[in-house]
Amino acid sequence: MIVKTQLGTWMENERLAKGLTKGKISDMIGISVGQYSAYVAGKSVPRDKTLEKIAKAYEKPLEDVQAMLAPIAQDVFVAAEADTACDAECEGALIARLTLLEAKLDYAVKLLEHVSRA
Repeated sequence: MIVKTQLGTWMENERLAKGLTKGKISDMIGISVGQYSAYVAGKSVPRDKTLEKIAKAYEKPLEDVQAMLAPIAQDVFVAAEADTACDAECEGALIARLTLLEAKLDYAVKLLEHVSRA
């Protein structure tokens, strides 16, 4: 299942703008070129530790990088509807993505509450 987010497109555009090879940016993040390509293609979603490394490698605030995962919810549901014969592996992937989404949404709510108090 492919779950396209802004993150993958942004990572690739930033890499090209910085004139870096996939190998170099992968080394900077601490992942394989294959894993980098999976993130860009939406075949995999980075965990929080990896998101921190991505933010550091691209010299961007972690919050900005995390926000790029927001479109994941709509894509997950569209993918689930398209795959009506969802097996255990598919279901596990959906649960993992929805858990990640829930954490990101909780973070966004806390951030908005903080900003509205300021």
